Amino acid sequence: MRGEEFTGGADSADADANVERVRPPASLLVIAAFCVGSSGTLLVLPGLLTHVVGYALGSVVTIALVGVFRRTDVQRRQHPLYLPRGALTRYAGVIVPLGLAVAAVHTWSIATELAK
Repeated sequence: MRGEEFTGGADSADADANVERVRPPASLLVIAAFCVGSSGTLLVLPGLLTHVVGYALGSVVTIALVGVFRRTDVQRRQHPLYLPRGALTRYAGVIVPLGLAVAAVHTWSIATELAK
């Protein structure tokens, strides 16, 4: 019994190193930004269907992705090992208005196509 050493400190340090931190779902914002970029790219292509798809990507899909990001982020913030990244929340606040602006241009193009 006397020859045994207590190694609890090393085990707990190894356990801390193996614990995975909880992060915000940044991939959802990347996909939302890609949708806004794709919607903007579709502005240069002619056709009613192209503008409808661009409108959907810029508004509905982008808003849904940012909404899921915010909901998931709020849930993950409850975890004690959460690593906050405040810049992502600000990016989410920029992506939605950009998507809506691009969707507004698509709306104008849709109206122009339907008026012909």
